[in-house]
Amino acid sequence: MGTEAFWHLLLKNLLNGIVFGGLLSLTAVGLTLIFGVLDIPNFAQGEFAMIGGFLSIFFMKSLGFPLIPASVCAVILVFFIGVLCERLCISPFYGRGWQFFVLSFFVSLGLAFFFEDLVKNLRPTLCEVIPCTLTGVIDLGFYQIGTLRLIAFFIPITILFSLYVFSKRTLLGMAINAVAQDTVGATLVGINRSRIYTLTFGLGAALSGLSGILYGLIFGIYPTMGMDLNFYGFAIVAFGGMGNFLGAILASFLIGMIDSLTAMFIESNYKLMVIFVTLILILIFKPSGLLKGKS
Repeated sequence: MGTEAFWHLLLKNLLNGIVFGGLLSLTAVGLTLIFGVLDIPNFAQGEFAMIGGFLSIFFMKSLGFPLIPASVCAVILVFFIGVLCERLCISPFYGRGWQFFVLSFFVSLGLAFFFEDLVKNLRPTLCEVIPCTLTGVIDLGFYQIGTLRLIAFFIPITILFSLYVFSKRTLLGMAINAVAQDTVGATLVGINRSRIYTLTFGLGAALSGLSGILYGLIFGIYPTMGMDLNFYGFAIVAFGGMGNFLGAILASFLIGMIDSLTAMFIESNYKLMVIFVTLILILIFKPSGLLKGKS
């Protein structure tokens, strides 16, 4: 391979990694949001992405919805599934001190297995790609990118920017930030902690559901994809800084590029291993992650 061809291939893989990182960022930010506010690791986060993808397929193939209405309905439904999970499975353990973390850990893990087995029985198909008519290609000269991939990159960027503005400029967003920073203080000034917890869990689930739809448009949806996305999500959260919004976004793109470059220089089968080793090194030399503190 010539030098010019090598650099073109390297640039192509870096751009592919950035696009993949954009897809991962929604799940990772949802996970970060839930951890930052509720202080629990949500092991069902990847399953919410899987559910969002399969629900969009259901709305399109069974009910005849176009892609955008089907996606909107799927995201809204995933939000309410998240709310229901928080109310029924997480909220009974509030106020139990250190036991809350342990109990919520096992409950979220149980939810992950429950949703995976449920979808396996209802939709045993190995992999389904969400139907889409956007098949055009944009030629940048040194790189050709599909229109669908470009849209799947800009949607997360737009959503995350809007979410950041929402968290900083609206009363509800500032209330969520207040609970994340100081739960006792937020409660003393009249913020309903329970409602914020419920809203945050539902919002985190909805972000993951949207991520699953975008993922399904490009790579396809399969019942066990939740565990894969959980691995990426927790690696990103630890890499970026536990509970740090901006850190999660930055880490998403870095993990996406590491994933793509591993496939280029080594082999696709080693992607998760390389990310795991990278994560271990980061935690050894910078335990707080790229950015420190909740944001």
